[in-house]
Amino acid sequence: MPTDSKMAKFLQSYGYDLILGAIAAIYVLMAPYTKVEESFNVQSMHDILYHRHRLDSYDHLEFPGVVPRTFIGAFIISFFASPLVFIISFLGFPKIYSLVAARFVLGCIILSTLRFFRIQIRKKFGYQVESFFLLLTTLQFHLLFYSTRPLPNILALGLVNLAYGNWLKGNFYSALNFLIFATVIFRCDVILLLGPIALEFFLTKSISFWKTLKYCVGTAVVTAGLTISVDSIMWKKFVWPEFEVFWFNSILNRSSDWGTHSIHWYFTSALPRRSDCISINFSHLFGILLDRRVPFLVIPVISFVLLYSKLPHKELRFIISSVPMLNLSAAVAASRIYKNRKKTIWKLANMVMLALFAISAGCTVFTFMASYNNYPSGYALKRLHQISHPANVKGEEWVHIDTFSAMNGISRFCESAFPWRYSKEEEMVVEELQNRNFTYLVNEHPSVDGYKCLFSEEGFDRVELRQGFPPIVLVKRAKVYVHQDMKADDQLHKKWPGLLMSIACMHSYVMAEDEEKDLGRQMIVTLIVSRRQRMPMGRKKSWTISSQTHTPSPIYMETRRSQPHGSLALLHADPVELLYYWFYRARHDSTTTSSTLATILTTTPSSIVSRAHNVYEFLKPLFSFIYSIPVVHPFSEHIT
Repeated sequence: MPTDSKMAKFLQSYGYDLILGAIAAIYVLMAPYTKVEESFNVQSMHDILYHRHRLDSYDHLEFPGVVPRTFIGAFIISFFASPLVFIISFLGFPKIYSLVAARFVLGCIILSTLRFFRIQIRKKFGYQVESFFLLLTTLQFHLLFYSTRPLPNILALGLVNLAYGNWLKGNFYSALNFLIFATVIFRCDVILLLGPIALEFFLTKSISFWKTLKYCVGTAVVTAGLTISVDSIMWKKFVWPEFEVFWFNSILNRSSDWGTHSIHWYFTSALPRRSDCISINFSHLFGILLDRRVPFLVIPVISFVLLYSKLPHKELRFIISSVPMLNLSAAVAASRIYKNRKKTIWKLANMVMLALFAISAGCTVFTFMASYNNYPSGYALKRLHQISHPANVKGEEWVHIDTFSAMNGISRFCESAFPWRYSKEEEMVVEELQNRNFTYLVNEHPSVDGYKCLFSEEGFDRVELRQGFPPIVLVKRAKVYVHQDMKADDQLHKKWPGLLMSIACMHSYVMAEDEEKDLGRQMIVTLIVSRRQRMPMGRKKSWTISSQTHTPSPIYMETRRSQPHGSLALLHADPVELLYYWFYRARHDSTTTSSTLATILTTTPSSIVSRAHNVYEFLKPLFSFIYSIPVVHPFSEHIT
């Protein structure tokens, strides 16, 4: 009984948070990749987690973007995500799992601030309004989907949620301070929300002018000093990022270069799509009218959207900070309708509300399916890593990623370790690619001279209406293509039977010299495996070596009484096969000794094989007992 009571109390306190967190986690796991709007914070988190103090390796110094952004948000997320990333790196998982961990951390931060706001809703409006607030938030796609995406708008949203919560709580100065913090550090456009809220506080005499000046100016100075000191170090120049963003977007109006919309677009398109036809209708038609407390909360938020509408370049994420308060207004209306559902007049409204809930759920699923297919280059690079066989080679596999691919799913978290190397060199014409030594290309072009297309990845294109069921379908088309250098398509890149690791590589060669010492002796075969370093010519901040002039350096040499193909089969065996051969077959093979196999293991620069060697040394006493046990290895026919 006490256990049930504790569980009931836990679910009562955190049940709503678990629901929101579970939905946000599903969005992260199903769509782990990111787009260009998130690129700065994503690359910053990667560099903080993996490069740490080595600033010269940071991505933003080579690709600074249009305007500088602050590192403070990336530092906060990386700090809390670092234990998870350490475990992921220690276990050898791909770096994409680190991105998922970082996004989980961001989601926890944003949802915890939303929890604070929701608790204040419960205290001021009651449990039923809180429940409808949760329901509306759950049925809307964009708020939970964006809550785990490291956009500056989302980082600011966390502080805006705290400001909303303090507003409902009656801590007006704290609410203003959180908005100032968000304005100075993360998003300068939050000032358009700060202004109407502060004006309402003055008009309702909730705050005094001199006390506001005392607290808010001090907060602004401290936060400005924080961002200038941190970001000037990271950018290696004196900079206040959000001031430069404000100058670029508002004074120069350069954001219009990325497209413009009509002045009413937020009200006629963005908000209805965000709310899936529920929140905007309820908040405008019922919420303000049904509760006299709601207009004081909603009018400053609507003023924020109106002021933002003057900026020609418009995106839904710009006004994401208005969503929680509009959801509150909608929740108040939904709660009033539900309470009076048995009355004749309200019965129809209740039926319409339930129908809109069902439509909203369908729109959320539909929108998520479109978003899932909106990161084609991330899926393309993942597939390239899966179908290619870099373990067969010793050279570097260079992948060029064009601008379109870098904007639609690929980040540094998608990269793999050696032998993979990546180039994001910009302003390169297609005709120039065949003159570079790139092994693979990930770009938007169906064909490139000198390369063959391995596969294409489809992405979301448009919504199409049709007769029949379902009446609305998502149309996809090929958006990203992966090409391979035709010169790289040779035997050394093909996967041998039982192959997991290889010493030979592209632009490597195997030379066998047959030397007869005298007529009465067996043939002595000397196997030499060597390689040439290669790197794409013309890459920024990189060195090049001409494959014609470079002298090959031997990485393994073996002299034995056997045929070359036997050595090659052995060299192309995976670690398990090598161990099997070592302690089970080697003692029966007069042409190969354990020392030879030990040489193969120790001279192969692979952490996996080195670990296999260490495991063997540790379990050597056990192997001596196993010698007497017959073993049948599944790949034994490939080991000569």
